[in-house]
Amino acid sequence: MAGGIYFTIIFSDGVREVLERRRTGTGAIIIPSIIKYIGYILVFIGVLATFGVTSAEALAGGTFEA
Repeated sequence: MAGGIYFTIIFSDGVREVLERRRTGTGAIIIPSIIKYIGYILVFIGVLATFGVTSAEALAGGTFEA
């Protein structure tokens, strides 16, 4: 999990640097943020899959309060 988050941060920061060099304006902020959030979601799904949690179970678990 930590490796996936680390890779996501490094990759999105690299994309941000490239876009800032090209002076794309707001794209240098929006695109890396989108990449970062998609990366977080993929890491989260991967962790759930590792523990054998299906998407239906995760959604059901997220709807109940303790």
